[in-house]
Amino acid sequence: MLLMSVSAMATNKIYVTQAGASLVFDVLQDGDGNMIGNSTTASTASGSATNFNIDQVGNSNIITFDIHGDSFTGVWSTTGNSNNIDFNCDSADATSGCDSVNA
Repeated sequence: MLLMSVSAMATNKIYVTQAGASLVFDVLQDGDGNMIGNSTTASTASGSATNFNIDQVGNSNIITFDIHGDSFTGVWSTTGNSNNIDFNCDSADATSGCDSVNA
């Protein structure tokens, strides 16, 4: 008897464009080469009360996220090698408030 197991792994790509209040975004990406946004298209959240938890497990994962709004709470956790986080909190907008960020 011959048993064969084939495991297919694919890169997960997530792009977020959120406008409005009370975003709750909770995601786990497990594997290599996963993306939330990329170098040319950042994910964005605009509005008040943005709250998210992003976990990436694996190598060469990317998070590119821009926050525009008056309150933000977020936790990013990366486990692995060669992972990148590019986070911008609307520094040009006086009403922006990235008061609580854990990375």
